[in-house]
Amino acid sequence: MTLVYSRKLLPSDLNAEQIFHALPVISENYFWLDSNDFKTADARFSYLGVATEVLHASEGFEIEFLETLRNRISSERRGLPSVCANKGTEFREPRFRLGWVGWFTYEFGVRLQNIPADYQRELRPATMLWVDRAVVVNHETGALEAIANSAHQLEAWMRELESALEVTSLPANSARAQSDDAIWRDNEFDYSQKISACQQAIAEGDAYLLCLTTQVTAKTEQTGSEVYLRLRNGNPSHHGGFIHVRDSVLGDASLISSSPERFLALNSQSEALTKPIKGTRARSADSREDQRLLEDLAHSDKEQAENLMVVDLMRNDFARVCEVDSVRVLELHRVESYPHVHQLVSAVTGVLKSGCDALDLFRSCFPAGSMTGTPKHSAIAQLQQLECAPRGVYSGCFGYLSLTGEMDLAMVIRSLFLQNNVAHIGTGGGITSSSVVEAEISETKLKAQALLSALNAP
Repeated sequence: MTLVYSRKLLPSDLNAEQIFHALPVISENYFWLDSNDFKTADARFSYLGVATEVLHASEGFEIEFLETLRNRISSERRGLPSVCANKGTEFREPRFRLGWVGWFTYEFGVRLQNIPADYQRELRPATMLWVDRAVVVNHETGALEAIANSAHQLEAWMRELESALEVTSLPANSARAQSDDAIWRDNEFDYSQKISACQQAIAEGDAYLLCLTTQVTAKTEQTGSEVYLRLRNGNPSHHGGFIHVRDSVLGDASLISSSPERFLALNSQSEALTKPIKGTRARSADSREDQRLLEDLAHSDKEQAENLMVVDLMRNDFARVCEVDSVRVLELHRVESYPHVHQLVSAVTGVLKSGCDALDLFRSCFPAGSMTGTPKHSAIAQLQQLECAPRGVYSGCFGYLSLTGEMDLAMVIRSLFLQNNVAHIGTGGGITSSSVVEAEISETKLKAQALLSALNAP
């Protein structure tokens, strides 16, 4: 079933960036789930909106938090009119029809695996915004549409947007503020020692693949919206996003992402999709060299083996909540190219069992195997001993849980979390027995490059 909600087209001379600048006039808690006008099937729509409520998870109550999200969606959905959705022959992309928007930290997922984990200071396990007003950007037609749960709410939302747009304008180009020097948690020697420790654990049979990560921090006076606009212009992605929260719990916090990895999607027909990424090569300005790098990634035995291990893990995670024989590999080892990197991507699909919903799928799959390694439980335990610090929002996920039961979540990679003037950037890579230390260190720097540039941090 598809919910029927009130909608109205906005003037054709408006664009998403204008709406984005108007949102903080309406609320300090706002978001942009941004497909950045990508011309692909899974990037037809972007969503912008404001929250009427911010909900934070409490440590030790992760399962209860998921139940709260589920119950709120169920209660709000009652009484709303609906129509039958058409069943297609291909995966039908989910849609956000109001509901929850936010993020889950990596440690939230670790706790779901019944493994003890310390949360990052000044950060909650998860943060979700309740959204009953939004703007939908249709990248096929260019149309912007305001949506709300009722005609009365829609009228109020239109008035708020009109008033906010009257007092805002696109900022003029100005000199970029300089951030402080970036500080790496691990220097090259320390990170190389951790790579060796991963390979020792693999040799001893404790894991097959370990996704080792580290973190970069930098102080800055720039606003989250400034950094995000710079990032989306320099490193666009089909699952980019900006989520801003200002309250007594987090202070001033922004998740800023140009994520290329779609973690979990669930449509109105209970069809699930995940698109794990494992395998990275840099881009080159020289077209011949760029093609060589692409082909090197496409035919790398090491990268294909790494990717395949994660695909098998995700198939297993899906099998716990999907119908027997519905889980299949839709794509295997396809190269996707972005402004700074080539990525090796696969896709797994399945159909949820009767009685299961988006949050059951989430609980079965989180944290994502592409950010843990395999086997998942053992990999998490090994990495906690090696990394010696919580990952926070990095390696977690962000996106929406719709009133319709649909879901679209992206991995928090190629992202930074800006909280109270301190930027946190996570980066890392999958370690196997055949990993070369120098190449792995270069990969961590490559993945942080676009983020540090957007931050203007040396």
